[in-house]
Order: sequence, then structure tokens, then C-alpha cells
Amino acid sequence: MNRIAPFAAALRAALILCCWLSVLLPATAQQLPNPLLAVKAPLRKKILAGQNAEAVKELTQLLAADSLNPDYLYLRAECRALLSEYTPALADYDKAARIVPGSPLVLASRAVALVQVQRYPEAVADFDQALLKVPNQPLMRLYSGWARMYTNDLPGALRDLDLAVQLDGSNKDAWLYRGIVQMIAGRYPDAQFSISEYVRRNPKLPLGYANRALIYLATGEQAKAAEDAARAFKIAPTDKEVVLIQAFVAEKADAAQGQAQYEAILAKTTDKADFYLQRGDLHMQTGNIARAIPDWQQAADLGNKEAAFRLKAGYKSPQ
Repeated sequence: MNRIAPFAAALRAALILCCWLSVLLPATAQQLPNPLLAVKAPLRKKILAGQNAEAVKELTQLLAADSLNPDYLYLRAECRALLSEYTPALADYDKAARIVPGSPLVLASRAVALVQVQRYPEAVADFDQALLKVPNQPLMRLYSGWARMYTNDLPGALRDLDLAVQLDGSNKDAWLYRGIVQMIAGRYPDAQFSISEYVRRNPKLPLGYANRALIYLATGEQAKAAEDAARAFKIAPTDKEVVLIQAFVAEKADAAQGQAQYEAILAKTTDKADFYLQRGDLHMQTGNIARAIPDWQQAADLGNKEAAFRLKAGYKSPQ
């Protein structure tokens, strides 16, 4: 459950992909309205180009004249969220949701922002409402599945991620995220199939090899784990997640070597809490909650709110 979650870029995807569903999704996908059509072309281009601060200023001017326009509120919320301004973004989403109650686009986008601030149960509730209207929307299923994983609802997460793959098998990320949740649930053969499909579709990206290495660790195939970890490192030798996974794999074969690599990572990082959160997540992915808990506790003691929620969620090792 390392930082490859879709939410790292989900706000961008929620704005661009959900707004252009008729172009980007298969005919079976349910379509959503496009709020970008509510603004003129120059502002639309700024939003799509990621000029979020400028877009917020222009949308604020538009709202001064039309304060109850849900499209303006939605777009400003998206831009603010992309600037990591989650408190005002959520205020805009809330207002838009009151004006157009039950809008699946507003609800799902607000859910993505709620995940960013670790308000996972509220995010799941928003996804539930949105999916009542558009149960076959693959992107929402993908994001909903990942949010459910954070609440330790693994059956619900897998249901949504299975549907995301069925509805849009061309979305490579759906294979990856499903594989990670399958791993957490202890379904290692299924996880290996999903992650290997991601690798097949993305042979030049490190995340598939790195996560498949964790599956091999969980199933006791140390040599294969080391091989995949080395592949990931060769592709992305400076990626902090890849470096951590390489150390994690090394520790299983040689505890002293792994510990030395951990110490080297800690010596360079400015966020030790994040290190312990991520290592705890690797223990969870490989079925060892007993070792995950001390790492999460250390991260929580250092002020990491996400780690505190992991502890509260009550994850257990697969049986």
C-alpha cells in the first residue's frame, strides 16, 4: 500500500477524465456532465493546463456575480484541491452538493478530497451515494475500492476493484490497485495475476516489479522477490518507494544488510514518520500485521495522522 495510490493524481484524473468520459471511456461506461463547458475557452484551457491559482482567481470573480453556480463551485473546488487547499476546496464541494444534491460527479470528487485528509469513512459514504446513480462508472469504482481499503473493508474494496477491471480492462491502474488489495487480503495467486498483468502492460515502469516482489516475499520465493526488486531499482534507482522495497526485500535474506539500508534511508529522509508508515504498509502487504503495528505506532507518535488511522482501522493478518 505504498504511495502508488490513485489519489496521488486522482484529483487531476477526477477533473480531466470524469469531465471527458464520452471520449475516454468505453461505450458501456456511464457518462457524467462536463462542468468545463460552463466556462469560456480561455479559462477552460487554464484549468486543463494546471494553472490552478489563476483559475481560482477567475472562478472567484465569476462566483461574485453568480454565487450559486454549481459548475463554478465545482471547478474552483477541484483547482483548490490540486493546490492542496483542502479546507476551502471541501467548503466549495459542500456548497455545490447542497445546490445539486446527489450529483455523482460532485460527490465522487469530494470523496477524493476527503481521502486526502484521511476522512475515509466520509469518502466511502460519498462514493456510495454517487454509485447509486452511476453503478457502472469504472473510475468511481476504482477510487471507491481504494478508499474502502483504507477503512479495512477489504471485501467491499475488492468488489469495487473487480468491477473497475471488468468495466474498463484497459485502465492499467485498476489491475495494479486490485493486486495490492488482493495481496493485503492474502489472495496471493490472484494478486500475482493482477500485478503481472500490470507489468505486462507497463514493462518499463518500476511499480509493477516492486509490488510483485512483495508478493514473492509473502509466498516465500525470495530469489524471485530479489530479482523483481532489482528490476524496479534499475528502472528507478532514486525513487524512495522503490529504494524502501529493495531494502525490505534485502532484510528477508540478510537482516543486517536490510537494516543497514534502512539506516541509510533514514539518514537521508526529512520525514521519518513517513518512512515508518510506508514500512508498516509493506509489512501489511506481505501479511505481517504484527510487524506493521509497531512501525505505524512509531509514525503516529511522530505526528503522522495516516498511521494513526491505520491503527484505528483494525487490520489483521490474512488467515
